Amino acid sequence: MNVIQPRMLSVFDFDGTLTRHDSFIPFLRFAFGNRAFS
Repeated sequence: MNVIQPRMLSVFDFDGTLTRHDSFIPFLRFAFGNRAFS
């Protein structure tokens, strides 16, 4: 039986070509929820 392993993709935007603004704080809110910021 073959088991399919999930793949992981990590993207780093050091030169600003993927986003036009800082996305670190929105990412933290997504990852940890709003309670961590209150």
